[in-house]
Amino acid sequence: MWDFIKNMIPWYVYAIGIAVIGGTLWVFFGPTLLVIWRILPNWTKYVIGLLLAVGLAIVFGRNRGFRDAKEMQKRLDERAVGVRQETHDEVQKLDVRAVDKRLDKWMRD
Repeated sequence: MWDFIKNMIPWYVYAIGIAVIGGTLWVFFGPTLLVIWRILPNWTKYVIGLLLAVGLAIVFGRNRGFRDAKEMQKRLDERAVGVRQETHDEVQKLDVRAVDKRLDKWMRD
């Protein structure tokens, strides 16, 4: 259930949330974080940057995949409506015996 909810949230909501929370935390912990950031070795900074980049790629990929799935489902629904209408029209043109013969393959005796 949480995946469905998470997939419904657009990427910019995540960005705004991170900005608001990050800004609030920066006000309170900014001076301390600057000191810690200066003490950290460079490889740790690279790892933190890599983790942030991977996180952003995951968020963008999820939203793109969800959007593509919705578009594909829309196309499939449109096709299904067309096929259903064609079948309905075809059955309406048949006489009673031909309809019975056609529906016999779907009946279980």
